[in-house]
Order: sequence, then structure tokens, then C-alpha cells
Amino acid sequence: MRMIKFEIMTEDVTSETASLIAKLVLKYFPAFSVQRQIGYWSGEPENSLSIMIIAPKNKKNLVYVTADKIRSLGRQDCVLVVETKVKTELI
Repeated sequence: MRMIKFEIMTEDVTSETASLIAKLVLKYFPAFSVQRQIGYWSGEPENSLSIMIIAPKNKKNLVYVTADKIRSLGRQDCVLVVETKVKTELI
């Protein structure tokens, strides 16, 4: 089945940010991943999170609503949403 891999990237503001974001995303998606990483914003390194959601194209609006709630939760000016078409199989 053709799916979309959505990645929402945001700053990891506090030690509790990942947990708060996971609780938020769980309201809309039953399966996703959260990865801690180092990102760069305006040339400066920062702790960041990548939230990966695999979903059908018709969930795009819900992903964007979720991304906006993540933006608000972290008091960010913006978050980055990346979409990649993927073919998935559960084995």
C-alpha cells in the first residue's frame, strides 16, 4: 500500500518535551516514532525531535493539525513537516 512518511521536526525544548509530544500525537495516531537528534536553526545547534508518522495521504490535514499543536506546545515560531512517498509492508 502506498503511504506517506510524514516527519515533524521541532526543538526539544525541555527534558519533558518528547513525552508531552508523544501524548499529543497519540490522540490522533496509534503508531509513530520519536527520535532525539541535533538540529541546526539559524546556524546554531539545538536539541531537536523528529516525529515520524506513516499514514495514508488522506491523513495529511490531520498531520498538519498535529504539527501546529506541536508548534504551540513548544512555543516555536514554526516546525518543519517533510512528506515522502513510501511503500510499506508489515512482515
